[in-house]
Amino acid sequence: MFAQLVSTYHLHPIVVHFTIALLTFGVAAEILAAAAILLSRGRESFTSVWAHKLHSTSLLLMIGGAAAAVLSYFTGDAEADRLWDTMSPAAQQILSSSNGAPAYLSHAVLGQYLMYAFLILAAWRVMMELSSRLERTRIAFVIAGVVAAGALLYQGKTGGELVYGNGVGHGARGWKRAARRTTSKRRTPGRCFHGALVSLSHDNVSSQQCLYRYQENYYGPVCAYSHSRSVVSHPDHFRPEQAG
Repeated sequence: MFAQLVSTYHLHPIVVHFTIALLTFGVAAEILAAAAILLSRGRESFTSVWAHKLHSTSLLLMIGGAAAAVLSYFTGDAEADRLWDTMSPAAQQILSSSNGAPAYLSHAVLGQYLMYAFLILAAWRVMMELSSRLERTRIAFVIAGVVAAGALLYQGKTGGELVYGNGVGHGARGWKRAARRTTSKRRTPGRCFHGALVSLSHDNVSSQQCLYRYQENYYGPVCAYSHSRSVVSHPDHFRPEQAG
């Protein structure tokens, strides 16, 4: 039921935008409040009034952002299950890498860690509002918030790579367009024969198998392949033209 709602109404991209906006501005409000307190130097002034207002704004944004982070994770998890088999191997590595240390920076794994991190930060922020003793930890809170916000922005970057760089969620046409965009700048003249199953590998497009029609000396992106690395399922069916 939940997965169907997420798929039908595309809830993940909707919720993700709220998550990034609320939490980023929540941390920014906390930084501005700290700067205003330093400027006021403990005196009642215009800056001290604004510092109090910014603290209240940060509290509301952090609570709302943490709730949005939970929804972002679960809607993203539902979308990942639905789209996994339609993704290219490159997109699968971005979503959930299995190559050791980079796995911690993959979109799905980092999203889960960020959900926990912002829940902790939101609870920490609420406790600072209720306890004068925890008020002393505000600087540590700001530092932790900046680090978490940076990771959140990186998370948004990997999400953009999945959608715009690898066509995730756009169906077969989406990743084919991504393959054409990636290979159009670096192409090598070649000869494609009917039935040749060629695997492209370049930047974010890796091991995507495309069935090409017979066409000789075609210089377009269909027959293009990476200079650095290419995999051909049937070598006899694809022969680069010899220079000269």
